[in-house]
Amino acid sequence: MILVLWDIDRTLVYTGDIDRRVYRETFTSVVGRPPTALPARGTGVTMPLAVRELLRVNHVPEKSVETLADRIVAELPDRLAGHREQLATEGVIMPVSRRST
Repeated sequence: MILVLWDIDRTLVYTGDIDRRVYRETFTSVVGRPPTALPARGTGVTMPLAVRELLRVNHVPEKSVETLADRIVAELPDRLAGHREQLATEGVIMPVSRRST
């Protein structure tokens, strides 16, 4: 069994600028140039939506957005894994919020 926690709004783990570095690296690898703008912080959107917005705000032609977005989304986990040590030392597990039921 594999447990996957998906933190789309930084409520589970704060990664500082590591996630933004990964977006820059992956965009550059796939598109062939560095991005001039990055996704907004803490928007609570899923990675595929954030990646599409990343491509659009960086003036990637609309006809290429879907194909490039798929490639970026596929590459992001490996790129993030490449920063595993940095995540372990710089990442911060956010405090748990307990709600009464």
